[in-house]
Amino acid sequence: FYLADLYTGMSKVVFLCFWYASIIPAVYFLTAATLMVHYISYKFAILRSYRAGPKLGAELAIYGRVYIFPLAVFFLFMQADYNWSSFPFDNVCETNSTKVTDSYIGSHNLQYEYRDKDGGETNFLDNIKYPVEISEGDSYYKFCNQDMYNHSPKVFPAFPFFQDDESRWMSDDQAVFSWVFSILVIVVLTLV
Repeated sequence: FYLADLYTGMSKVVFLCFWYASIIPAVYFLTAATLMVHYISYKFAILRSYRAGPKLGAELAIYGRVYIFPLAVFFLFMQADYNWSSFPFDNVCETNSTKVTDSYIGSHNLQYEYRDKDGGETNFLDNIKYPVEISEGDSYYKFCNQDMYNHSPKVFPAFPFFQDDESRWMSDDQAVFSWVFSILVIVVLTLV
């Protein structure tokens, strides 16, 4: 019976929950269920299966409460800030131009393709061609890098004003939400 293993398992579950919670909110329920199973199974094992453990002090519990869990809470806020500022993760920004180039107007078939990492030949993901109809008056979009986590230069926290001037993707509500999360990251960092 090693108490450190129990704390490690619990810390790992909580850390994973906090890492993915901003994009998958249901992970809170999964984490609660997982921790409940841990509690029940370890309680049974400690009371019925394991022999008496060594007399340990409270150092491990204090260390987890003072260092590990505040760090996990900081990562929760930091990851939520980057995820909400990078939403919707499609790297597509609408331009101010509504004039679609004449060569694009009409019916087209699209097929997913990718290149090998070493720049090798182009491969197709599947053999399905997807029909697309483009007409006059359709919105015109361009590529924009919405990845605030890997932004160049590095940004911390992900305030909305770090968006590139030529490609702004955040709506007004998203910008307000990103401001709030960025300020919360700073507050949590000072408290931790």
